[in-house]
Amino acid sequence: MGSSDVDINVNLQNLNAANITSGVFSASVIPTLDKSKISTASAWPVADIPDLPASKIQSGHLDSARLPPLDGFWITSGTIASARIADLAASKITSGTLDVARLPELAASKISSGTLDVARIPDLAASKITSGTLSEDHIPNLDAFKISAGTLEVARIPVLAASKITSGTLDAARIPDLGSTYMKKSVLKTLVAASTDFANFQMLMDAI
Repeated sequence: MGSSDVDINVNLQNLNAANITSGVFSASVIPTLDKSKISTASAWPVADIPDLPASKIQSGHLDSARLPPLDGFWITSGTIASARIADLAASKITSGTLDVARLPELAASKISSGTLDVARIPDLAASKITSGTLSEDHIPNLDAFKISAGTLEVARIPVLAASKITSGTLDAARIPDLGSTYMKKSVLKTLVAASTDFANFQMLMDAI
């Protein structure tokens, strides 16, 4: 054979992939591949993933580290976790009504207007009522001996039988004009004896 060059023709067509055991193909010799050819066994390098519009994210949850700080304007629904809300000065609450559980106990001096609910007022001793006038609906029926001062309104005094007047003197204006027939003769005689007016004397004598 000697040192002569030997020409060897190698047919590289129809090679089995198993015959490629080392090296790296040039990208130019790799055809365009369908996405189904990309195995899920590993992850793509980040640099190989293009920028995506938000519309491409349609499921799952983004890691919070991927979210930028957001202005409150962008929060339009749902409820923010209480841990995400900073302590607020009272001046920041400008509308709505606070839940009762959020209100501390208050000194009475803090209630300066409006009307307390009846359930909030404790039972009071009568000595606590020092001004104003009670409604009639709140005064019970009273025994007469409870009225120990002042003057009863006339409408509160019932019509009385004469037998109920057992002492004192009636005011003259309360006595009607009486005819002589209502007087005993002994009374008339006493009046005649005491009379110094002739006209009255004559009238009394006629009555006797």
